[in-house]
Amino acid sequence: MTQMKRETRIFRYETLQPGAFTLIEMLVVIAIIVILVGSVVAIGNNIRANSQIRQTKLTLQLLDQAAEAYRMSNGGVEPGPSGTAVIVSNSDFGFRSSPEAMRILQKLPPAVWSGSSAFYDAWGNAIQYVQAGYTTAILRGYFQSAGPDGQMGTPASPNADDIFSYDR
Repeated sequence: MTQMKRETRIFRYETLQPGAFTLIEMLVVIAIIVILVGSVVAIGNNIRANSQIRQTKLTLQLLDQAAEAYRMSNGGVEPGPSGTAVIVSNSDFGFRSSPEAMRILQKLPPAVWSGSSAFYDAWGNAIQYVQAGYTTAILRGYFQSAGPDGQMGTPASPNADDIFSYDR
């Protein structure tokens, strides 16, 4: 039998090993990774903001459908307090008296309406209902969300980011 000698290598700091990275190469790779992560975070925030706006628009449209069902089952009477045209928030708008409206409201997620008295948008702001006749320009009631900034405008001068149940 022949005896095989084990080959031992001595690594020296003076010589560059094949396959090793230099400090500059490592820094370039780290910089690229940081740029990519920053891009993903920025895109993710934009997607989340757009989805919150879309969710709120869908919620307002469902509330508008529930209001129409309420009008149909109550002889054309607007939801909310009767007798005066007002802006109503922190209320269920009288929908409980209309089984058709309640069926529509069951489609809302718990974060929007948990069966209590108020409806909320994607940012946790109470949704308002502006009744027909609040101003002479309002012929039909509509729902309004304060939007991302949480500051509700008025029917005469809404904020730029307010969201409505109708297309403006």
